[in-house]
Amino acid sequence: MNLADMRDYFGETDTYYNIVFSDQPLNLETERLNNVTTREDSVKSANVFISQMTSLIITMVAVSLILLAVVMYLMMQVMVDRSAFGVALMKIFGYRSKELRKLYINGNFYVIAVGAVISIPLAKWVMDQVYPILVSNVAVGFNLSFPWWLYAGVYGMILFLYLVINTLLLQRLKKISHAEVLKNRE
Repeated sequence: MNLADMRDYFGETDTYYNIVFSDQPLNLETERLNNVTTREDSVKSANVFISQMTSLIITMVAVSLILLAVVMYLMMQVMVDRSAFGVALMKIFGYRSKELRKLYINGNFYVIAVGAVISIPLAKWVMDQVYPILVSNVAVGFNLSFPWWLYAGVYGMILFLYLVINTLLLQRLKKISHAEVLKNRE
């Protein structure tokens, strides 16, 4: 019977819900049972949900990586562009690209590395708090734990993106000419 009829039949309120879990077959009259769900049924339902959500998760990860790369590149590019006068002046004094990279680009490495160490577990905690609210109408359970290698993979991907952006910005740093000193004189 449906839930409303069951509540009427037993004389219960609208908040009453009755369900029996057992790992053994129950000796009950079949008329008293609305549904029997086995472990295989639950796994089958979960696999349907996973197959439907896989493309969405892949899209979200790809968009997140692209946004991270774009934001990180733009922020570091602004820093290099604002320092163009100083870079040009340092080139005049004989500083090489390796030294300029240490001064203007590599300093961000520690900010990115420490920020990722703090942000990744914090983001996971926030997702753990919000996710049950978002799927409150889905009648299955999920294991919300991440294995250590997933945290390490996300951290490694962030550092890899930083190194790619670092290489791109080094090319931009090399393009700054000595003439920048003369352009910016007042």
